[in-house]
Amino acid sequence: IGILHYAMFHFYESLVYLAHYEKMSAAQKRAALKRVAKNQKILKKWAKYAPMNFLSKITLIEAELNRIHREYDKAGMLYDKAIFLAKEQGFVSEDAIANELAAKLWIQQDKNEFASLYVTRAYKLYEIWGAKAKTFALLDEYRQYIVFREFSSQSSQSQTYAMDIETIMDAAKTI
Repeated sequence: IGILHYAMFHFYESLVYLAHYEKMSAAQKRAALKRVAKNQKILKKWAKYAPMNFLSKITLIEAELNRIHREYDKAGMLYDKAIFLAKEQGFVSEDAIANELAAKLWIQQDKNEFASLYVTRAYKLYEIWGAKAKTFALLDEYRQYIVFREFSSQSSQSQTYAMDIETIMDAAKTI
């Protein structure tokens, strides 16, 4: 258990540095990138022995690095890959975080339909994870993007359409 906590520390430390990167001074940015690179090196070393546990983390950090360097297309592809890898391993928390960060990217790019899909998915995953405070925070910040569906009150045609959208998004993420 100790090693797992150590690994999670490197992952979350990198996410925190990258989340605050834009607000840092030039010296702080250099130090943050150096620390993130060190963390990635550690995670990649461990991924050699347990890729199923670390590839989604490494990929999500890579997506964030591309975002801060304004490589938005590459960042988008890496978010999707991180989502796929987290989902494949059943890492609901990482899946939720990756979806939320992807949503922020698309909001930043004024691609609100994409943002809505990702933030809605993040909201649902945080609910599944049991992170109630996080769901409230998402509602406060992104309410206009979150889509709530009540399948019981919809016609069967609407239900089919809604399920088809989910299928298309899952397929797109796989590609």
